[in-house]
Amino acid sequence: MKEIVILQNDWHCNYFHSKILTMNMKFSIVFLCFTFFPIFLFCQSKISTKPFQKNYQETSHDLRGDTEDTGIEKQPMRKGAGTIDTFEQGSAEGHLVDLRRKSPTHELRGVWVSTVQRVDFPSKATTDPEVLKNEWLDLLAFYKSLNLNAVIVQVRPTGDAIYPSKIVPYTKWLTGKSGKPIAGNFDLLKFMIETAHSEGIEFHAWVNPYRIIIDGDTTNLDARHPFHAHRNWVMPYGREYLLNPGVPGVWKYLSLVVEEIVKKYDIDAIHFDDYFYPYKIAGEDLPDVEAYKKYGKFFPHIDDWRRANTDSLIFNIKNVIKKNKPHVQLGVSPFAVWRNSSEDTEGSDTKAYQRCYDDLYSDVVNWMKNGWLDYVAPEVYFHIGHPLVDYEKILNWWDEHTYGTTLYISHAIYKVNRQEKYPAWSDSEEIPRQLDLARSKSEVKGLVFFSSKWLKQNALGVTDALKNYFFYVPAELPNVYFGKF
Repeated sequence: MKEIVILQNDWHCNYFHSKILTMNMKFSIVFLCFTFFPIFLFCQSKISTKPFQKNYQETSHDLRGDTEDTGIEKQPMRKGAGTIDTFEQGSAEGHLVDLRRKSPTHELRGVWVSTVQRVDFPSKATTDPEVLKNEWLDLLAFYKSLNLNAVIVQVRPTGDAIYPSKIVPYTKWLTGKSGKPIAGNFDLLKFMIETAHSEGIEFHAWVNPYRIIIDGDTTNLDARHPFHAHRNWVMPYGREYLLNPGVPGVWKYLSLVVEEIVKKYDIDAIHFDDYFYPYKIAGEDLPDVEAYKKYGKFFPHIDDWRRANTDSLIFNIKNVIKKNKPHVQLGVSPFAVWRNSSEDTEGSDTKAYQRCYDDLYSDVVNWMKNGWLDYVAPEVYFHIGHPLVDYEKILNWWDEHTYGTTLYISHAIYKVNRQEKYPAWSDSEEIPRQLDLARSKSEVKGLVFFSSKWLKQNALGVTDALKNYFFYVPAELPNVYFGKF
């Protein structure tokens, strides 16, 4: 199998556009140096319960721990989404009957399927295609029974893949060993996409761009794993290893990874979650100062350089998708809080300790304003009335700050009956109340849940409420207004 070698300074490729872009940053900045000539990226800028078990205490999306204390020209493609009227006061039973009658006719109803650590799929490592096929078909039947119409499946969990790739190895989370294929070279991803489509379910390919190791274990990795193949791009942080977002070669490498997926598979979207730069660890600085000195000399502050790096990733990925298949969407599910209003007049009425803009260096507002996203599905994983990030307040903020981007709201079904610190999650009505609020907003076109495992557990009967009332009537997918490309 021919290796793909990416040179660190080989920037002159079709993914990078030699033009000046307007972004929102505090400084006018110039960026992107090619090997033989410069291209400037000019930015003006202004993101009764049991405790979570140890193996789920990460803050990244697919290993979700308790994040409540961190408090982070348009072309219509589909028929327009419907909205619902405000429900009248009445009995609980009458209210639920109303839900059936007033359910939107067009609404994305999605679920995340996490493969890292086999959180959702598969249940155990195997190379047997029949075992994998049967388990996936069982999941699809479950999603169909809930009238879901979209799955967000993690196809790149830790610098590897659940599909046969010429660039990265098979993930150990699928077959039990890094680089070990499924028997008979069976293409599981192709099967998953085809069977999802046969049930009328969209398939969004969820990619974790930077994170390549989550548990500190660097042993027994395939030679094509980026930890070995591109060791000079890798930086440690906590127990994780990440591709350094400030190294230009990383952008091109990730563009090739995404392009392979887009070209090879009939996906409906490429999806990034909240995990760009890592959530900050108290007392530990990111080890990217040397990269900043080498590549960020035009930026007065390292934070601006970091945001520009993530901007470049989103911009380049959007372009590589649209160059190959214009109908394929690019979606992001950022942490709930872009910025607090105490830090920015455009921010939300929140007091989050970690924010997209300031801590994860993901300026989602800039991406929406520039039309780089086709949809955004913020992770509003907080209960109604939370003292730092109130679900209703942050929902209102997103409803008022879409900048023309299609909006879905992501919900923390994994917290139901599992959060001792916050009694709201022990209330069977918390998620239903959240869904009522979300559906009452004119810009909200869909509801997403993290994750499949927790939907199946049906804590406090919440999944039953979805099946029997909220999603009792099937819905068509909503209109998506494509961003600029």
